[in-house]
Amino acid sequence: MLPKVTIPEQITALVQLFEAIEANTKIPKNALKMEMMVETTQSVIGADGSNPLRRYVLASKGRMIATAFGTYDYTAANNITAKYQDMGHAVCDFAHMMMKVSLGATGIWLSDGATNVMPIGPHRGAKLTPKQRAENKAVVHRNWKKAYDHTRHSLWKGLYQGWDLNPAQFPMRYAAVYSFFLESYDDAAARLKAFVERAARATLTSDVFDDAATGQGLLNYFLRGLNCGAISEQEALATGLSLAEIRTRSFLKILEGRRKKCIAYRPPHRPPTEHPPHLAAHGLSYGNRRSIHRFTCSMFDITLGVPSQAPGRAAIRCRVLARIASWRFPHSPAAIPSPNARVSSSSAAPPPQGRGWGLRRRRPQVSRWFGSAMLRVQNGRNK
Repeated sequence: MLPKVTIPEQITALVQLFEAIEANTKIPKNALKMEMMVETTQSVIGADGSNPLRRYVLASKGRMIATAFGTYDYTAANNITAKYQDMGHAVCDFAHMMMKVSLGATGIWLSDGATNVMPIGPHRGAKLTPKQRAENKAVVHRNWKKAYDHTRHSLWKGLYQGWDLNPAQFPMRYAAVYSFFLESYDDAAARLKAFVERAARATLTSDVFDDAATGQGLLNYFLRGLNCGAISEQEALATGLSLAEIRTRSFLKILEGRRKKCIAYRPPHRPPTEHPPHLAAHGLSYGNRRSIHRFTCSMFDITLGVPSQAPGRAAIRCRVLARIASWRFPHSPAAIPSPNARVSSSSAAPPPQGRGWGLRRRRPQVSRWFGSAMLRVQNGRNK
């Protein structure tokens, strides 16, 4: 732990010491790691007016794993008097936010400071009077409450690590951390489960889904709860996610993994005379189905104006093909439906063996029918 850092050269000196120790011992290279105390004003705002914390991380050459906030040195550096040197002071909140913003997405653990008021009674000894025992109890409860409030305030700001100065503070840290997560469990589990299901439906139906940040926030709740032990793995499964999905730590990766399960159907290779049962039921031969798939792909951009590389294009195509495969298809230009009509099963006669739609010759009519089909899919009809 390197205290009172003000310039990057201090970190560079420690790194050089680590390198010398590793070079002259059997310690593996880069095995020695470091942490840093953020407890000076210069470590939050440098002489040039910028935040130097990211430069400190770069100066460590990958050895820095965590930073801890020094509440009382930092408040003293800001000329806060002793009575008001407290973890809940506004100058501490400012430093916390600067740490979070500058070190976000770096993998550096952030730790809040400690409460310096001990839950220890002023009276000692085996023969205490009832009044002295009552005073001890009041002091312990008051200081426990203060430590509890400090820990809850840190959790509210997104600082999930902290440190204590006395074992008597441990009960309140456990109480604060566990209550923070358990109070929100039922709501968070229900919201994340509904959120994932809604996101999956949006993936399948091509609806716009752009609120992944909220999903990531709900996922972070379970990641932190699992990390501290407040939430069990079994309780995390109530969200509808698997443990493997939760361990990706990314809501977008979870959606991407589920999106891959919705790739457009590609039938296995079969001889032209062998018709899959689910296609034969609709009067479609293997060759016809391949023609429909190719034509669907080519008409997709023309009808919807969706670029071929647009995100979600494969998922939308999957939805369209699923709808098309469930309909009774026309097999002659005269049978192509109008935009406001759907072909009934009785009006679709099976095509002759080995013949398809003749899509090249009937492109205008089929294009009009495909446009009608796409509008139906977009409007949620024919479910």
